[in-house]
Amino acid sequence: LMPFYDVDAKLLFAAGKGECSLSILEFVDGTECITQASHTVLPEQSKGMGMLPKLAVDVMACEVDRLIQLCARQIVPVKIEVPRKSHRDFASDLYPDTDSDEVTLSAADWFSGKDGQVRVRVKITLKTSLDPSRRKSFSNPTQQPKPASAGEAPSSIPEQPGKVVQNDSITPSSGFKKVETEKKKVEPELPKPSGRAFTVGQKSKFRHWIATTLHPATHVTNIPKLKMSLPGSCDGFHANHERAAVPLTTPGGHIAILELSKVGRLPTTSPPSVQNTSAITDMRWDPFNPLRLAVGLENAAIKVWDIPKGGLKEVASDASFSLSGHHNKIICLQFHPLASGILASASTDSTIIIWDLDTQEKCITLSGHEDEILHFAWSSDGKYIASMCKDSKIRIFELRISTDPIKVTTGPEGSRGGRIAWTCGDQMLLTSGFSKNGNRQIAVYNVAHFDGGKIEDIELGASPSTLVPFYDEDSNVCFATGKGDTTVYSFEVSTEDPYLTGLNTFTNDQPHQSFSFLPKQNCDPRKVEFARAWCLKKTSLEPVSFKVPRVKMEYFQDDIFPDTRDLTKPSMTSQQWLDGDNKQATRISLRPSDMKPLSEAPKEAPKTKKYESYNAETYKTDEEKKEELLSAMSNKLDLDKELEQDTMEGVDEEEW
Repeated sequence: LMPFYDVDAKLLFAAGKGECSLSILEFVDGTECITQASHTVLPEQSKGMGMLPKLAVDVMACEVDRLIQLCARQIVPVKIEVPRKSHRDFASDLYPDTDSDEVTLSAADWFSGKDGQVRVRVKITLKTSLDPSRRKSFSNPTQQPKPASAGEAPSSIPEQPGKVVQNDSITPSSGFKKVETEKKKVEPELPKPSGRAFTVGQKSKFRHWIATTLHPATHVTNIPKLKMSLPGSCDGFHANHERAAVPLTTPGGHIAILELSKVGRLPTTSPPSVQNTSAITDMRWDPFNPLRLAVGLENAAIKVWDIPKGGLKEVASDASFSLSGHHNKIICLQFHPLASGILASASTDSTIIIWDLDTQEKCITLSGHEDEILHFAWSSDGKYIASMCKDSKIRIFELRISTDPIKVTTGPEGSRGGRIAWTCGDQMLLTSGFSKNGNRQIAVYNVAHFDGGKIEDIELGASPSTLVPFYDEDSNVCFATGKGDTTVYSFEVSTEDPYLTGLNTFTNDQPHQSFSFLPKQNCDPRKVEFARAWCLKKTSLEPVSFKVPRVKMEYFQDDIFPDTRDLTKPSMTSQQWLDGDNKQATRISLRPSDMKPLSEAPKEAPKTKKYESYNAETYKTDEEKKEELLSAMSNKLDLDKELEQDTMEGVDEEEW
C-alpha cells in the first residue's frame, strides 16, 4: 500500500499498486483510533500515485486534497471534495492554517548542522488558490531591457529603470492590471460585451424530483465476483423489466443472468451465466425481445444469446449465433429503436456495422471515421446515427442514403472517453466528455446549426470516469452518472436558452457501478414516478425510483405524463426498415382507468385566512368607496333648510 497523509485534515489515503480502489481513513481527535471515512473505486489499475501540496487545491470547490494516479496509459487527477450546499463563501472550517512554500534553510546550511525555523503557517484563502495572479507576489531586481532581436518588434511600453510596475492592482470587475510609466498612463481596455445576455433561470416541473432506493426486500444481494474493470464505453451492466445481465470476473467472459422476479439473497454458488470464451466489452438486451442478449467481445465477435423462458438453470456455453465482420475488438452495441432485428456495432477498426439479425448478415458499413470511435447513438426516429471519435469530431450519418457523414462538427476536446445521445425530438445532441483541463463536461449541439459547434456546456469537476447519460424524452430530463460515483446528476434539456438547466441530484450511500433505466411503462403514475432504474453496486442490485412531489396525488398528473411512445413493440421489421420505411411507434397513455386527469379537476374556492384583519363580506371596492363619499357629502347639504333671513321682518318696496 502507498500511504499519503494530510496533516491539516487528518486524513490518510491508501492505494495499492495494481488495485482499482482508494481507501480514505480519518484520525479521530483525542484518540489513537483510525476510522474508515470513504472508499472510492478507480476505473483503472494504479501503477503509482502521488499527492499534490495543499496550496494546489481548489478551495472554492471545497477540495481538501488532490491525488495523481498513474495508470498504464494515462495520468488521472483524483479530487477529494467535501460536499457543501453552497460554494459562494470560503469554507474556513475545512482549511486551517497550513505550511507555506517559503524556503527557510538551504541544503548547504543543513549539511553544516544548522537548524531552520519551522515554516510559517499561512491561511488558505483565495490568495492561495490555483490562480497565480491571486498569490502573494515578490518583486524581482530591476533588470535593464534587452535589445530586441531582428525578428522581434519593439515593445509599445518600454521598461523604465527604477520604476516599479504595480502587479497587485487587479480589480474584480475588469481583471486588468494598471501599468504606470513616467510619461503616460496606459488606460485598461474595457472588456468586450458578451454576446449572450443574462437569462433568468428556467422554471421546471422536475427541478425538485426525489429519488429513493426501494425497500431491501426488493433487492438482489450477494452477487459474487462482480467484474468492475470494464472498458469505458461499456455501461457496466444492462437490465430490462424481467432480467439483468451482470458481468463476472470468472475466466471465459461469463455474464450472470439474474431474474429480477427472484429477489433476495443469491446462493453462495455462482449464479447461472452465459460463457463467451473471450473478454466482454459491451452487452445489450433486445428492446423488443426480453429473452435476447447481444454481447460484444474483444476478439471482434458478437454473440447473440436467446435465454429460455424462466431463466437459466446452469452455465450456457453455446450461443444462438455469432456475428463476424469487424477486425478489432467491439466498442459498443445499440439496437434500432423502432425496427426489430436491427443491431449496430462499433469497433476500434473505426467502422460501424449494421446487422440484420433475422438473416445474420451485415447490411451497411459506415467507414467515414478518421479515428477510433468512442460511442454512437441512434436517433429516436431511427433515420440517423451520431458518433464521437478520438479526433474530437462528432459525425451524423443518414446511413440508408450514404456511408459518409452528412454533418461534422468539433466535439469535446479530451480523448479519454465520451458518450452521445439525441434529445428534444432529435433537434439537439447531448455529449458527455472531458474538457481540455480534464474536467467532466456535458455539452449540447443544435443539429440544425451543427457547424457552429456546441451552444452550451457545463463542467462537473475532475474525475477519471465518463458520465453515462440517460435521456427521458417525455420529460426532457437527462440523468448522468459515472462508474465509481456516488452522485446522479440531472439536467433539463431545451431548444431555447438556457439549453441546460441543472436539476436535483441523488446521492448513494456507497459507490455504484452503473445505472440501467427501464422503459416508461415500468413507472407508477399513481406515485408520480417518472423514471425507474436498477442500480448495480459491488454485491447488490437495487431498484431506485424517481418521483415528482405533488399535492393532489389522487389525480393523474397529465402534465407530467404525456402520451408516451411504446418502445417495447417494434413499428416495422428489419426488411421494411432496410427498404426505406420510417413508420413511427404508436403512442399510449399511462393513465389508469380509475384516475381522473389533473387538468379536469374542479377548481377550489379561495380559502379564508385563519387570521383576517377585515371582513371579506363587508370589504368595499374603490368604486364603492367613491360613491359612498360623494353620497355623504351631498347629504350634508340640506336644500330645504330654512335660512336666517327668512325669519326677519322686511319693509315695503315703497320705503326703499
